[in-house]
Amino acid sequence: MKSLVLYSSQSGNTETLAKSVYDSLEGEKELRSIDEIPSHELDHDLLAVGFWLKAGKPDPKTEAFLKACKMNAKVFFLRPMGLPKAPIMPGRPWNTPFAC
Repeated sequence: MKSLVLYSSQSGNTETLAKSVYDSLEGEKELRSIDEIPSHELDHDLLAVGFWLKAGKPDPKTEAFLKACKMNAKVFFLRPMGLPKAPIMPGRPWNTPFAC
């Protein structure tokens, strides 16, 4: 399976989460920032997209990519919750990814 993990990150949280998803995937895979995508026509079986929100929508670059993207792939969205640099759980660093 050919996978692409694509992310847009302001604080580094989304990038950290994207790297965790990338590390868990098997097969041919790529990890790219939204700024590094050369084309909206991609040939992947799986697309994982991480982004931050602006006014309740994906950030402008990610939204533009998603509207223009042409591919026949399974799509997985990841979006960390924006929190100040404070513990999410007692004893757990604020930027540690976790699954629910």
